[in-house]
Amino acid sequence: MGRGLGLLLILAGCEGIVGDRDLGADPNALVAFDLTSDGDRGQFIPTDMAYSGSVGPYAMFVVTGPSPGLEGPQVRFAGGFAVLRGADTYFTAEMHAPAVNVSLAGVTTADAQMPTMQQVAMRSGCANALDGVKQLSSEAPLERLSVAVSPAPPVGSLLLLRSVVLSGQQPAGDGASVCCNNGACALQ
Repeated sequence: MGRGLGLLLILAGCEGIVGDRDLGADPNALVAFDLTSDGDRGQFIPTDMAYSGSVGPYAMFVVTGPSPGLEGPQVRFAGGFAVLRGADTYFTAEMHAPAVNVSLAGVTTADAQMPTMQQVAMRSGCANALDGVKQLSSEAPLERLSVAVSPAPPVGSLLLLRSVVLSGQQPAGDGASVCCNNGACALQ
């Protein structure tokens, strides 16, 4: 299937096909893109941000321009849950940087809501795991995954993202805290 990921989930269960795997009627089926994994992260094309490494479950992205985001794979997903996992903080050297919204996008219907996480700016300190979760309507299917950041954090800022998850059931939360000081980050 190349870069695309064919996924059709039907509200009466997770029926559909993901790659070569037949999901049947498995209500526990899920597709997760772990952004620390080269293979999963490789399905997303960064714009105005660059991967700089991982610390534990966090992929670290440095902002390089005015419209940071990730353009992800094509999917077909209707109903179920969309989850964007990251942190409650981003790190920047700027003294007065705005809080930003990191959002999962991909629904063709303009009024459809998608998961969003707010990240506040810090020069150094600790970030806690944060999940943006949204139950999707079967009437507004997801067609392409992408991650958008608005407003753009200052160039050089460090964003922490963990994964993008599509699931028939709401996945349990997970995550760890990470602390950063002068660009050096470690799990806590």
